[in-house]
Amino acid sequence: MTTDNAQKYNRFFVTSVLLLLVLTGALKLYTSVIANSTTSAISYMDEKDVVLWFLTNRQQMLVAGLLEIGIVVVVWRRFQLGPESVLLIAWLSFTFLAFRLSRWVLGASAPCGCLGFLGGPFAELLSKVILAWMLGGSLFFLTHRILGKTRPDKGVLNATGHPPSVVVQPPLHS
Repeated sequence: MTTDNAQKYNRFFVTSVLLLLVLTGALKLYTSVIANSTTSAISYMDEKDVVLWFLTNRQQMLVAGLLEIGIVVVVWRRFQLGPESVLLIAWLSFTFLAFRLSRWVLGASAPCGCLGFLGGPFAELLSKVILAWMLGGSLFFLTHRILGKTRPDKGVLNATGHPPSVVVQPPLHS
């Protein structure tokens, strides 16, 4: 993968994650603030979370929504879709994965409120797909960068550390 292609795919990945985070963050914020329409929603939102026992579901959803929107702002303004943004997405993905695994280990009976007021099996599946996209993509781009397949200034390198189009010949001795 050339540097231009890697950067193009990296930008596409980061932009898609930012759009997903805006959507899921907005759903969480809307749900945490507006969920007063039904008695069942009110009681669920005021119950303590299984994993973060010191927060109610409403507070946990508010914190998660603000975190997601905050990461979007930081990535967009500070990192401008660069490699640091992939590291931040990986951190957030592992945080979400740890939260989901903790819910599973603790035997949480209520579904994850990952998509705010959207519920049901489809929302649960969609939240898992979003997590897989974030985690898988960030791990791919971090691994690609760590293994040295591309360098920002050189592109794809061959075994000698030069671009494939450059043939390094030994010096001629006279």
